[in-house]
Amino acid sequence: MALFGASSALLVAHFKTVQGPKPLQTARLLRHLQGMMRRNADRELISDWLRQYQDDVFKIYIVDEKGDELLQRVVPEALLQALKEKPPMPLRGFSRFSRPGMPPLMDRAELEQPLFIKPVVLNGELFHLLIDNRRLRGLARLFHPFGIAGRIVIAFILSGAICFFLASYLIIPIKKLQSATHRIAGGQFSDSIQAEIIARKDEIGDLGRDFEYMAKRIESALLSQQRLLRDVSHELRSPLARLQIALGLAHQRSNGLIEPELDRIELEVERLNDLVAQSLSLARLNNQIQLAEKKPLNLNEILIQAVLDADYEAQEKQCRVVLAESAQCTILGDSTLMLSALENLLRNAVNYTPVDTQVEVSIELSDDEIVVTISDQGDGVPEESLDDLFKPFFRVDEARTHLNGGYGIGLAIAERAVHLHQGRIQASNSENGGLIMRIVLPLLIDFPLGQAVEK
Repeated sequence: MALFGASSALLVAHFKTVQGPKPLQTARLLRHLQGMMRRNADRELISDWLRQYQDDVFKIYIVDEKGDELLQRVVPEALLQALKEKPPMPLRGFSRFSRPGMPPLMDRAELEQPLFIKPVVLNGELFHLLIDNRRLRGLARLFHPFGIAGRIVIAFILSGAICFFLASYLIIPIKKLQSATHRIAGGQFSDSIQAEIIARKDEIGDLGRDFEYMAKRIESALLSQQRLLRDVSHELRSPLARLQIALGLAHQRSNGLIEPELDRIELEVERLNDLVAQSLSLARLNNQIQLAEKKPLNLNEILIQAVLDADYEAQEKQCRVVLAESAQCTILGDSTLMLSALENLLRNAVNYTPVDTQVEVSIELSDDEIVVTISDQGDGVPEESLDDLFKPFFRVDEARTHLNGGYGIGLAIAERAVHLHQGRIQASNSENGGLIMRIVLPLLIDFPLGQAVEK
């Protein structure tokens, strides 16, 4: 609004001039003065007459032979100089430029002269009538005293006040709604929408109430999902324990006749028991808003331990897990939970990297953050599925089994554990093939970079 107003004012000031006195106005003034000359009006009456014709554009002066002005004003130097150089024409009868019912007026061209100078005799004393018909142009008009500049300034002040009010009334509540959506995305559903927004009677209030309703519905759905997962997992624990006892008794009484079948049942029970344990771990982590206990941890030591365990498990698949680069750094958190997150990510990488290849692990320090990178040499993941990898029970290949993809819980546990450490996990495909997992954690204490090691 300010730019529009300023540009409009400048354009108008540039292309339009201040209208000086019109010829008819000047002629009328001269007619009045001529009548006063005939009546031999005194000096005070002429002064009163002169005052009523003054404005910011139409400047009229009556100067005596000494150069003193009748109203004791300062006469512009240009007028005094013109009075000296230009022989004044006596005030005479008017010839042209007439209107019905009015005496003849003088020539229009003479009335439009920039500097109009006429000698007049008032009460027996010689004076000179000076009219400044010069017009102001461009910026001079804009900033002329008592011109349009004052109105423009007032308009800008009022426009600014209105804009500030609109910004306060509209933009600030929208910013608060934006902050509320961030809190909802972070899992904080209760009281996420401020009461002052909900209480509004306009469209923003309607939007706030819709946001509050949406937040409650999402919270209810998530709590129901977590409760179902927790309850089902708990309910499965007891029959699984009884099934394992029954398997032990069956082994004792079978005399080796159905040993292969019993071994197969025992394997499936162990897998089911592992699935239940992971589901309970995920449900427990989802119910946590923050870590119950935090303490300084040497992340490099925890990562070395996870790499050693994963490398041992990878030998069965004839591949390696290598710590390519390390850095001594400290975070604040839970060592068991962080170790579990790293182990789940490493197992996933080992599961998908081909035989006779290696999974590379590294730690880098970046400003006040720690970046742990885990990269395999597998086939990668479709780009549209990268954001879904950390959802519970998500499978890129819907037809895959436990043997070629797990249950889809490990990455969800890792993501939640890292989130509780105020960090984040990012998944991306490598240009050379394979999947890259990056864990970004806040740095508590940093030490000089260690030498690259292999484990």
